Amino acid sequence: ERRKNLRNRRFPHLVAIRGETVVGYAYVVLFRKRPAYRYTVKHSIYVHPDHLGSGIGRLLMHELIDACAAAGFRQMIGYIDGDNTASLALHDKFGFARVGVLPGVAYRYGRWADTVMVQRSLGTGSTSDVYDAYDKNLRRHVAVKKFKKFGDVIEDAELSQRFLVDARAAAGVSH
Repeated sequence: ERRKNLRNRRFPHLVAIRGETVVGYAYVVLFRKRPAYRYTVKHSIYVHPDHLGSGIGRLLMHELIDACAAAGFRQMIGYIDGDNTASLALHDKFGFARVGVLPGVAYRYGRWADTVMVQRSLGTGSTSDVYDAYDKNLRRHVAVKKFKKFGDVIEDAELSQRFLVDARAAAGVSH
């Protein structure tokens, strides 16, 4: 059902590629199904474990914010593992406010974990120019492939399968 809905709508979906390797991806979905929330999206960003700390998340976040603003969305919502200090810091740098904590809602690694809810207004629709020079240098080595709808990502099955296999192997997960 989710894939069917995404194929029929135009939500930003980005894939970061270094050489021939998928190093990360980002996408948004509607925050809620009701029409009142049609201008608010929930985002997700994933970076391959071998490329954490290399600026891929920052590049994807920058592009995703700009793409969402250009698409007419007004708010972005995210849910972050409370222990993921790198992701929380990244969201802080991009102007996301921590608007809530959901205590003990996720069970990971043998324990209950909190989830932090973050929110950012897209305002005029542009991200800060603070990272432009950094991103310009990173873009020499990493391409961000933009997809107009999720169906285009699904159709590039080799790309997504390669990312999942590589990410799982790097994380030591068998399936």
